[in-house]
This record gives sequence, structure tokens and C-alpha cells, in this order.
Amino acid sequence: MVQNASSNRRDGLTWRSLIGILYPLIVMQPASIWLYLTTGNMLSASPYITLLLFVWIAKYLGSPLSKQESFIIYAVGAALSGEILVFLGFINGMWFRNSPIAKTFGIAEIIPEWCVPKNPYLWTRRTFLDPSWATPILLALFFSFLAKIVDVSIGFITYRMFVEVEKLPFPMARVSAEVITTLIEEETKKKWVLMISMLIAMIYSIMVHATPILSGSPGLLPLPWTDWNYYVEPLFPGASLGIATDINVIAGGFVLPGIVSTSMFIGSFAAYFVGNALLVKMGLFRDWIHGLNIMQTYQRSYLNFWINPIIGLGLVAGLYPLVKRPNTILNSVAGLFKTSSRWKEGRITVLRSPFIIFLIVATVLGISASILAPNFPIWLIFLLTIGWQLVLNLISARSLGVTGMPFDVPTVMGARLDTLAIIYAGGSKDPNIWFAPLYVGTGGSGWCQSFNVARLCETSPTVYVKAYFVALPIAWLSSFIFVQIYWRIAPIPSGVYPWPAVQWPIEAVQRAMLISGKLTLLNPQTLIGSALIGLVVQFLFDLIHFPFSFIAFSMGLATPLPSSFGIFLGWLIGRIVAHFLGKEWWDKYRFTIVAGFALGTGVVVTTSICVALLSKFMWALPY
Repeated sequence: MVQNASSNRRDGLTWRSLIGILYPLIVMQPASIWLYLTTGNMLSASPYITLLLFVWIAKYLGSPLSKQESFIIYAVGAALSGEILVFLGFINGMWFRNSPIAKTFGIAEIIPEWCVPKNPYLWTRRTFLDPSWATPILLALFFSFLAKIVDVSIGFITYRMFVEVEKLPFPMARVSAEVITTLIEEETKKKWVLMISMLIAMIYSIMVHATPILSGSPGLLPLPWTDWNYYVEPLFPGASLGIATDINVIAGGFVLPGIVSTSMFIGSFAAYFVGNALLVKMGLFRDWIHGLNIMQTYQRSYLNFWINPIIGLGLVAGLYPLVKRPNTILNSVAGLFKTSSRWKEGRITVLRSPFIIFLIVATVLGISASILAPNFPIWLIFLLTIGWQLVLNLISARSLGVTGMPFDVPTVMGARLDTLAIIYAGGSKDPNIWFAPLYVGTGGSGWCQSFNVARLCETSPTVYVKAYFVALPIAWLSSFIFVQIYWRIAPIPSGVYPWPAVQWPIEAVQRAMLISGKLTLLNPQTLIGSALIGLVVQFLFDLIHFPFSFIAFSMGLATPLPSSFGIFLGWLIGRIVAHFLGKEWWDKYRFTIVAGFALGTGVVVTTSICVALLSKFMWALPY
């Protein structure tokens, strides 16, 4: 009995952690869906709130949660938070088919029935309980399930490469682990640091976050940053300057090495201050006009010029270290076909070859897309869903390991640029390709980060995966039930649910333009040229041992200047604190401080949102 009990605690998947997983899906999910329908926001802090609640309840009952149970509650809750909107996507698809926008662009009739039912009565009846929904829902959930297997497989691959073999630091994984361990450990001083940091963040967030949520008026500081373009523009037309006002962005600099923070800031400053000013002076930034704010300047310069250097330099920054150290790849590949003893905890043994699992499942997804869009070249589908999918996650996982931030291809009008490039390369002759399961994303690198948090919390990654897939169907069922209830109350979109009424028409126009038109944002010459320049520069820096992080520089190019400036400022603040309190103290407690800031912000934002929702409910009462 003792042996089994210790095994359960080591695994973390117990009846208590299972209740902790189900709690946000059943209790907090309705509020999160309602919040999205009314404001476009979600209860993003619900994993923190759930963990705090269950840690306190367990301590009150005299049986504290184990580190492993706490990790499972937090990590699975965070991983499933995005699944609550799954069935809203089906309503969005039906609304799009019946919208005047789709009919005007001639798209309504080309939407396949396996994607959205054609039955017009379903739209007026507002129900999923009809046989016409069976095929679209089952296909979408099946493809989503396969895509998650792809992500998990890549997560194991990248975990092997960058955590076990290369041992990258993954600074933000330390922050998540610090939240969990500090809440359950008995070290009083660390808890005091966490609580004081949490209190500071709560006071700051009340002034900055809560005021706009509750009253609609601006807070003490503008979010997400202060905008100094008005003062910079007369001297340097096109340049942007500002600094992040979210305390958690600045705190990110506490946990990043100085080389990483500095290289990120240099990348952003070089692009969006110096680079944009030069582009305007040379007449290359044609979309720039006087009076643009930071976000407008960033978006226009990003899409019109920086997008190609970002992709080119990102490829070099992510792949160059692997080519430079081929033993990393060889050792990782060899390890993929063996069972790691660290993954054999509990009753489940890890899949012997995640790479083979990835190939099989990604191939099934590719073949499914080819069957549904038979006139589209299958080799382009496999190039995207297998080749590029793996390369992109290798780059993103390395970026997470070094900078704490993932690297990803940008979206254009709601669609991924890499997917658009493949569709347009195939000629778009088969309209079904726009609705086929062309899955590509950086979910694998996210699993790599989560596996690292599991390692820090002494939890088996396979048990984490098991808990996730046990809870996934419950999350989908919960989404089905609550979205159906809200849909029966009132049409979506409508005056009762204003966010879709505002946002869905905008997204519909963008989607229709993408399907009926063609974008030419990618410039192969600029992309390849940037990659070659980056390769030469990185080689020279390595040759002379120049202290510079090329992957962080590439991330800086893709990051708005205020955010990277805030991270750099956070690093400077960390240096000052370390000078006065001692480097040993700072190294011991900096992750705890960042965790406290995240908890404090999450509590204030979630509480403010709930109060705002209650006030709206009270306003709507019939008296």
C-alpha cells in the first residue's frame, strides 16, 4: 500500500488532481465563454487561481498537495484553456456560410458540407443536436486530436534535443515551476518573497489593469505600453519608441541572461527605430504617414519589409547551432529510439519512437487533406505538415530555451503566412484546400517547455500527457454544453453577445479576401539574402567569440520595440537589485519574484473581470 501511494504521488495523477483539472472546465469555463462573447477576453489566469484554491483547501484539510499533483492541476488546466472555444468555431463557420460577405465574394457555395452543414434551418434553430452536424464536428475533432498527437511527439523530440542533450536554460519554465514549488514548499522566506511580490503586482495591476476593466477609463499608465512616437517623429520620421507598462513584461528581464536581453533590444531597436527611419528616408516605407502610433507603425513595417528578414534570420538562428554541433542531432536521434529511464515513472512507458509517431500521424493528416482536396499537389501538403512543421518547432523550441519566447511565422488577416504561401504555390485550384486540415504550428515547442516544467517539478512527462488526454474529451464536452446553452439563449452574434457582432464581420471580410485573392508578402530574394547575411555574421561572431545571441536578436526583430525595451529595463533593474542585495540573494529569489508578479496580476485581472460581468448581469435584470 505504501508503495502504491508513493507511486501515485510521484505520478501526480490522483483523484485530487483530477478534481482540480475538472474544476475550471465545469465551474470557470462558462464565465470564460461569456466573457469572450461579450468582451473578446478570456479568464487567462484561471490555472493560477485554480492552483491557489486547491493548495489552500488541501492545506486546510491537513493533507497538502504534492508537487506532482500541483503541477498536473496547473499544467493541464493551462493546456486545456484554449479548448473552451472549440464549438464557437463551428458557429462561426455556419455564420460565415450564411453571411452576406461570403455570398458577395461567391464563397458560400464552395464551402464543403464536411466543413459546415448546408442545412439553412440549423442557423435559425440554433442547435448542434442535428445529424447534419455529425460529419463536420467529428472530422474537426478527429483532426484536432491527430494534431495534438503531432505536437506531443515533437515535444518529446525537442525535449530530448534541447533539454536532455543540449541543456538549454528555458528561463520561463523555471518561472512556472517556481509558482508550483513555492506554493507547496515549507520554506517561509521564499513564501514571503512570493507574497510580497504578489502584493506589489496586485497594487500595480489595480492602478493599471483594473481601472479600464471596471470603468472603461484609462488606468494610471496606458496598456500595453507608453507611446513616444509623437515626440520621436519630428526628429526621426518612421522611428518608434516606447516602453512596456505590463509589470510581467519588465519582469521577464529578471530571468534572462544579459546577453539575451541586450541582443533582443538591439534587434528591435535596429529594426523599428533605426531601420524604419532609414526606410522612410530612402522612400521604401511607402505605407508610413505622419501620426502613426507604435502598433500601426510596427504592423505596417513588419508586413511590408521586416517579415522576410525575420524568417530568413530566424531559420539561420535556429538551425545554425544544430549544424555547428551535429552531435546534438545524432545523440538526440539515437535517444529517440530508446526509452528514457526518466520517462518510465508510473505505469506508462513512453513511446519508443516519438519521431516515428510524428511521421505516421502527420502523414495521416496530410493524406486526409489530400483526400478532401484531391486537386491540390500532395507534395506541397507534406512539405508543410511534415518538413516545415518539424523545422519550425526546432527553431521555436530553441528560441524558448534561450529567450523564453517562442518563434513563429506571423499571421496575415487571420491566416498563417506559411500556410498561405503553400496554398498560393499550389495555385489554389482546389477551393477545398482552404478548409482542409493543413495543420502547422509551434505546439510541439510548447510541449517541450511543459515537459521541462514537469522535470523541474519531478513529474513524469508521460503522466502529464496521460492526464491531458484524459481531460481533453471532457473539455470538448464542456465546450459543447455551455456554447449550446448560450446559443439557445440568443443568436451568436447578436446584441447580447457583442464581441462576435463586431469581430466576426471583420474576420469574414479578411477570410473572403484571402480565398478570392492573392498576397505577395513573401519576397524570396530578400528572405534568402537575409539568411545568407545572417549566416556570415553568425559565423564571424563565433570566430572571434563575440558575446552575442543571434536567436535573441532574431526574436527582437519580431518583437515590438516597447516589449524588448521593457525586458532590457528589467535586466538593468535586476542588476541594480543584485548590487544592493547581493548576487546570491538575487539568483535565489528572482524566479520567485517573477512568479509572484504573475500571480498578483492574474488575481486582479480575473477578479476585475468577474466584477465587471456581475455588474452587467445586474444591469440586465428586469427591474
